[in-house]
Amino acid sequence: MNLKTKILILALSILPVLTFADQSPISKDVVAVMRFESSTVRNDMLDSFTESLIKAFVSDGRFTVVERDKLTAILNEMKLQLSGITSDKDIVEIGKMVNAHYMVCGNIVYSAEYHDRKYVEQYKVTARLVDIEKGTVLSSYSTDTANLMTYSESVMKMIVSQLAYSLSRKIEGRIVNVSGNEVFTDLGQEYLKEGFLLKVEREGKGILNNKGETIYQEKDPIGRLKVISIQSKGSKCLVLDSTSKTFAEGDKVFLSVKDYDKGFGAAWRSAVLPGWGQLYNDQPEKAFIPPVSVAGGIVIYLILDDAYRKGLVTDGRPAAESDKYWGLAIAIGGYLYGVIDALITGSSLHYYEPEMADYKSKSQPAFHMGCNQGQALTIVCNIKF
Repeated sequence: MNLKTKILILALSILPVLTFADQSPISKDVVAVMRFESSTVRNDMLDSFTESLIKAFVSDGRFTVVERDKLTAILNEMKLQLSGITSDKDIVEIGKMVNAHYMVCGNIVYSAEYHDRKYVEQYKVTARLVDIEKGTVLSSYSTDTANLMTYSESVMKMIVSQLAYSLSRKIEGRIVNVSGNEVFTDLGQEYLKEGFLLKVEREGKGILNNKGETIYQEKDPIGRLKVISIQSKGSKCLVLDSTSKTFAEGDKVFLSVKDYDKGFGAAWRSAVLPGWGQLYNDQPEKAFIPPVSVAGGIVIYLILDDAYRKGLVTDGRPAAESDKYWGLAIAIGGYLYGVIDALITGSSLHYYEPEMADYKSKSQPAFHMGCNQGQALTIVCNIKF
């Protein structure tokens, strides 16, 4: 096999990398995104950042997003601008006018420090989620990035994920009927999807202060449910597991949400195919570095190896057998960079999503081991003959 054939086979073996994301809607809450504020970042960067954030909310699929043109028109009527609105009262008023349930606003602070003979830039992005009905800040989230525009896609998904988690914690309902191993709730298709995991708890004794106000409400966990069927205003669930208490009408149900980072998943993807981990971490601008380094290193290795075998002269001397290992070092370095970068970057990205039920039903064959902190290991085995 000659050198050209080797290079052709190598080039054909490097294929585009595709990643797939299964994003399921939690709720169709209406969200409006305000232009982020800053006294240290240029207006065109703020516009681009805000536009990217709007696109991230749209592509997420869990929200109905108010069009920016509609928001701008409302602001013009109020003789306000997209920037400079810091009053929660103004934000709530604008939210009501565009029929939004929540408003997303925030600010960006730029800083630069001189370190190791160079300036290190840093952008601190803070986002707030304002509940229009209550007129209060539901949650806030902050993150740092070295390059606001280069890594904007990753930052956007982090913000959307964190704010979506805040909304998902509000998704709760009640059990309205219990029939054997089937439980019916008042949470419908607006909030749920088949397979979602619901947790059930019962409100216990309330602790009152001297004014008769409840300052603490005891809550007893009852068990977990798997959503198997959904209609517009209700859902049917199967019992997965339960405590010694039985499910009853009026028990509270709420969506279970899991927190995860992408570190391990990104690392093994880069180990399988260089650059895949960077795409998995939503950093396409870095995805080309590992495969190009690996491919380039292998090409250099093959060229220098061929030159040595043919006795060619390079840099005024005969090609040495050791020369080819420079290419091998480049390839290994690019490969390790891809794996390590994917692991470190992915470990810093925390995402939230609805938890899916692991078991089909309590009455079907299942095996489950669980251990809570401070408690003995529990093994549950349900076998149907």
